[in-house]
Amino acid sequence: MRIHATPSLSHRAKGKIIDLNPAGVELFGFDRAEWKEIDVRQVYAEPAEREQTTQAIESQGFVQDYPVRMRRKDGGELDALITSSVWQDGESNETGYQGIVRDVTERRRIEAELEQHRHHLEELVQVRTAQAASELAERQRAQEALQRRVQELSSLNEMAKTISTVTDLKETLELLTGSVTELFATTAVLITMLDRERAQVLSLALYAGSLLPKPWGKPAFDLMNYPDFDRWQINKSRL
Repeated sequence: MRIHATPSLSHRAKGKIIDLNPAGVELFGFDRAEWKEIDVRQVYAEPAEREQTTQAIESQGFVQDYPVRMRRKDGGELDALITSSVWQDGESNETGYQGIVRDVTERRRIEAELEQHRHHLEELVQVRTAQAASELAERQRAQEALQRRVQELSSLNEMAKTISTVTDLKETLELLTGSVTELFATTAVLITMLDRERAQVLSLALYAGSLLPKPWGKPAFDLMNYPDFDRWQINKSRL
């Protein structure tokens, strides 16, 4: 395709098509008679792109695979790559540009689809990876819970065996508080007994490590001054 660029050297107006091969006629949809009348800016999707293209050619002497959006006669747009250079006819002293326009619309469409598929696959991989990590973490939590349960049952079994061999209640309860503290990873265990007649809570055994001094000087709590206990006593008398 040859496009006139400098009308001062020719009788042709600036931006007119001088020659177009059959492939160009088919690509844009204008017949040869129509080519003689249109301005080349009409085949650019954005007329300003025409000026940008010619400026690039003038500054470099040529362009190769220069990307532009072009427009057909029916208004449909296409992605094109222009390879063009300055052209001059020695006999007529006409100057302009000559080059090749390649329609890459389909290629760009396929590339866009491939990019979309790639992005979709990446999202699926990320989702599946997150699901797998979540499933693995859940399995680990379940395994840890199972191991804790087995340990608890084993400890309870050992506690039952120990209690069954001890005849002294105080010693039995002290062993029990230590075992329960270790089993459930608590900082302290207190075993008490409610004496309703005396309105007291009796401390039977305590395990608190270094939290409390030994011996602990509070073997019993008086409940008579607690409002909740008074209400409980009233409700009991009504039964």
